[in-house]
Amino acid sequence: MKKINTLFLTAVLFSSFLSPGAPLANAGSANPTLFVHGFNPFGTGINCVRDWAAMESYLTSHGFSGQKITYGYYEMDKSCDVNLVPHGSMLTSIEDISNSLAWEVYNNFSQNNVSVDLVGHSMGGLIIRYALYRVSIGDTTYPPFLKVDHVITLATPHEGYSLLAESCHLVPTSVQCVEMAPYSSFIAGLKVASALLPQGQGGTLWTNVGSNADPIDNSDGVVGSSSATSMEIPVASKLVMPWYKLIFHTKYTNNQTIIQFVANALGGATSVKAQVLTSAKTQVLTRPADVQVSRHALVDRENGDEQAGPAHIEPYLIAGAQYGVQFSSVQTGGVFDQMGIQNGDVVHGCAGSDLNQPFDALEAIQQNGGGSLQLCILRNASEITRVVAVQ
Repeated sequence: MKKINTLFLTAVLFSSFLSPGAPLANAGSANPTLFVHGFNPFGTGINCVRDWAAMESYLTSHGFSGQKITYGYYEMDKSCDVNLVPHGSMLTSIEDISNSLAWEVYNNFSQNNVSVDLVGHSMGGLIIRYALYRVSIGDTTYPPFLKVDHVITLATPHEGYSLLAESCHLVPTSVQCVEMAPYSSFIAGLKVASALLPQGQGGTLWTNVGSNADPIDNSDGVVGSSSATSMEIPVASKLVMPWYKLIFHTKYTNNQTIIQFVANALGGATSVKAQVLTSAKTQVLTRPADVQVSRHALVDRENGDEQAGPAHIEPYLIAGAQYGVQFSSVQTGGVFDQMGIQNGDVVHGCAGSDLNQPFDALEAIQQNGGGSLQLCILRNASEITRVVAVQ
C-alpha cells in the first residue's frame, strides 16, 4: 500500500506542477539565482552556457528578475560567470570548492542582506549542501552565515553514485570520484544530523530531482533516483522523472519539464516563508554554533530501547534561533506516526507557547491522566494545526 501511495503522490505532483503550460505557483522572484555545474569525468571543464542557458532564459521570461550567475571550478570551464577555483581540476576536493562557494555567496550577497537561490546539478548539489552544512555548524573556516532561500539539486548523489558509475574510479587521480562513491567517508559525513537538511540564516527550502531513465537499475545510469532524492524533505519537494521520459544524467538542465519544475520550486513559497519568519522567536543568537544541534533518538518508554524509538529529532533554527524541532526517521505505527507527524515536519509552539520538547509535553499530559495537545506543524512551507487526544 505504501508503494501505491507513493506512486499516486508522484502522479498528482506531475499533473499539478508539470502539465504543459501550467502556470507558476507564485511567478517570479527578485533573488539572484546561482547555478553550480556538476562533475566532468575527463577534467576538460564544463560549458556553462550549454548547461544553464535554457533555464536562465525560462526564469527570466517568467518574472525572475534577479541576477543569474553561473559558477565553475575547473581551470578549463568555459563561459562561466565566476570561477571558484581558477586552477581547479578533478584533484580539487568538494570541500575546497564548497568553501570557495560559501565565501563567494557571503561576500557578494549575504553580508549585504541579500538572499539567494542556488541550483546545483550532480556534484554541484553536493558542493552547495556541504557549504550550508559547514556554515550551519559554525565551522570557522567558513563565513558566519549564509542567506539562502531555496536550494534545488538535480541528479545529485546525496548517497553516492550508482554502481554503473564505478568506472569513475578508473581515473585514479580523481579526488572527486573518490568522494562521491557511496562507501566514501565524504558521503558518510553527510549522514550526520546537521548535514541532513542544512539551513541558511532565515531558513532554506530544499528540492530534490532525480530520474528513473533506466528501468533496469532504477536510475539515470549515474545517480540513482533514491540517492538523488534522499534528503529528509517532504515528498512534494521531490521529483522523480519516470523512465519513459528518458532524462539521462547530462540532460537535466536542458529538460523543459524539469526547468518548469525548478521555476515552480523557486517561485512558490516566498510569501509563506515570510509569514513563518514573522512568527519566529525573537531571541537572536550570535552564531548558529551557539545552539547545541544534536540529534536525539527518542526512547520507547515501554522497553527502553533507544534504537526502537518512535522518531529522531533535532533543533530547527531560523535566523540562528530555535524555532522548534524537526522530525525524521518517524517509526511507522509509533506514537508520533499516530499523531500524524511526518518526516521533515517542524513542530513548534502555538500562539506563543514553547513546544521545543514535544515528547516532554506528552509525558506531562499522560501523568495528568490524559487530555489534548495542540501541535503547530510547518510542513513543506505550509502551516498545519493538529489537536491530538492523549490517553
